[in-house]
Amino acid sequence: MTTFNEPEHINRLWQDAIRRDVSRGTLAIGPGGDYRLDVRKSLEALGKTLSVALGLEKGIDASTTSASVLKLGLDALFAVISLREAVFTRLTPLQLLTCMILVRSQESKDDGLNEAEGADQSPTGLTREALAKELAFYTTIDTPELFPWYLGVDRAYLEKARSALGEDGAIDNTISKLKELNRVSEDSEGRLFFVDKFVSLRLTD
Repeated sequence: MTTFNEPEHINRLWQDAIRRDVSRGTLAIGPGGDYRLDVRKSLEALGKTLSVALGLEKGIDASTTSASVLKLGLDALFAVISLREAVFTRLTPLQLLTCMILVRSQESKDDGLNEAEGADQSPTGLTREALAKELAFYTTIDTPELFPWYLGVDRAYLEKARSALGEDGAIDNTISKLKELNRVSEDSEGRLFFVDKFVSLRLTD
């Protein structure tokens, strides 16, 4: 079985999510300057990191999946912090998990990305029913201590998402709010998609 260097792969995913924005005319030397955070790529990296930490990825060396091993370099850690500041603080836990799940559902079904048993693994969005199965899976994870600390997804975070999911009309209300925020779209067949977003950031030395 082919195995991957997961710490290196995870770092690369996070690094790819953020780039210095030279279009704004700032050519700072060092960490200061303007940056663009690709929210889609950062949510993809988030989902991948969670999945690897839980040992759910195919072809992965189990010895590389623990939170203690999945350490990030400075560039990758900056992307994580940027996601938490620019996105986590603006979305509820249930909304954030919904976006992450939709991003992963739009990747190739051959990658084995959807963890919930019986979930729709189409690479072209999710129905509400399939989304509900995925949310049920993530909000009932009983070993959040496996997640790397830098993600900010701990037991309390998942409990908030689980509590919100238990409310009447939770899925419909979450989707409606994300549509208002232009984070999610829905096609004529009722399939849900994450809407690509970039966030501009400025970091001072």
